[in-house]
Amino acid sequence: MARDRSGLRREAERLYVEGGAGIKEIVGLLDVPESTMSRWRTKGRWSKKRQERENRLKEIEGSLKKLRDSMLAHALKTLDHRDVMAALKVDKEIRDQRPGREDDPAVFLRFLRLLINILKERAPAAVATIHDNYDLIIRGFKERFDS
Repeated sequence: MARDRSGLRREAERLYVEGGAGIKEIVGLLDVPESTMSRWRTKGRWSKKRQERENRLKEIEGSLKKLRDSMLAHALKTLDHRDVMAALKVDKEIRDQRPGREDDPAVFLRFLRLLINILKERAPAAVATIHDNYDLIIRGFKERFDS
């Protein structure tokens, strides 16, 4: 039973922190007493984890918007259709983001893939730099988001 309880607690935390579900909703989904859920939330500091996750997602969105704005400004200067398309791809990525839709690593990796695809044609040297430093980039991401 302890193993099942631990699995329920992890699933409840995931639903609360990453899924944005409320305590009553999780109680209904997992058939766990509300008092147990409240105790797990308090001891596990789920509210703090949820807020930190939301802040990270906002930070990522802000970075994407800055990148898009910079790319649009560049596209207006060059009037190159490839620059315009690259900026539109970043804009689509921003619009496609939904809070709680993905966990942070998936958002980060998707962004990294998008960035590499954009840079392949425009700046091959930048792609090579990312490739050469990939382990360092991933390690930095893990340190930042796993803490």
